[in-house]
Amino acid sequence: MSAQQFKELEKLLKVYRKQPRSKIFAPLAEAYRRNGLVEEALALCEKGLSFFPDYAGGKVAYARSLMDAADFSRARMILEETVSFNPQNLLAHRLLKKCYEKLNLSKEAAEIQKRITFLNPYDLSVVEDTKPQREDSPFEGFELKSLKSALSVTERSNEEKNNTQKNYVTLSFAQLYEKQGLLQKALEVYEALTKKEPENQLIQTKCQELLKRIGDPSPAARDDKGKAEDEKVSILKKVLSGIQKSSEI
Repeated sequence: MSAQQFKELEKLLKVYRKQPRSKIFAPLAEAYRRNGLVEEALALCEKGLSFFPDYAGGKVAYARSLMDAADFSRARMILEETVSFNPQNLLAHRLLKKCYEKLNLSKEAAEIQKRITFLNPYDLSVVEDTKPQREDSPFEGFELKSLKSALSVTERSNEEKNNTQKNYVTLSFAQLYEKQGLLQKALEVYEALTKKEPENQLIQTKCQELLKRIGDPSPAARDDKGKAEDEKVSILKKVLSGIQKSSEI
């Protein structure tokens, strides 16, 4: 995840904290999903869809997260409902076809391809399925102009930052640090977790694995590496704090 992606995610989080019962949940869930936070995306979609049960963009974002979690059966149900009420939603049809293929439902996949071809006679998904493709936006009708105007909020106070520091010691945050290549930070969280859960063998094993991967660099080397990662860690902490706050709304 790049620094720019972190900043965009942070902006969405700030807007969501101000407007928790708005359709902003859908692009925020997409941002979570694209950055590997699938569980958070699923929880956010479930909460958002309780307020907007007929919002196609939210349903597609939810289905995508389910697919990333390899829950193709549930994703299929969501997408079948979506195309039933939104028969012109081409992206929902394409995703539904993928679900059918994953579930080995060749007859249903062939049928949905007919609908895709009807909606878009020039659709090349059949011959380009093996090529990496840019993801289409699921937010039909979402007003980007309104979103941009909403993405202007002030920084949290130092007091808020200090109050949320303790929330970083969780398994999810340790795993996210590790996924982003911040191994030293991940190790610090895992070591803190061992104090809270000394009998947890999984955490003990992760500590040992990270110690081997990191090695034992000299203090000077640690300082140089730490300085290079400072900005990335700072942004990540803001995002993690935002995730913690959004889950409490």
